[in-house]
Amino acid sequence: MPVDINELVELRARHRTFDGAYRRTALANLGYSLTVLRLFDVRFYRTQILS
Repeated sequence: MPVDINELVELRARHRTFDGAYRRTALANLGYSLTVLRLFDVRFYRTQILS
């Protein structure tokens, strides 16, 4: 339990920072995975990335 207003503000800031980092990481991983999946798409076989 927060004792005073400053401690409450600090706890809220930490929580927002953690949530923001979690969301950014999730979006970055989603973007990376979509890029990797596109490499294995049939339309990209002609680029000779995959032999």
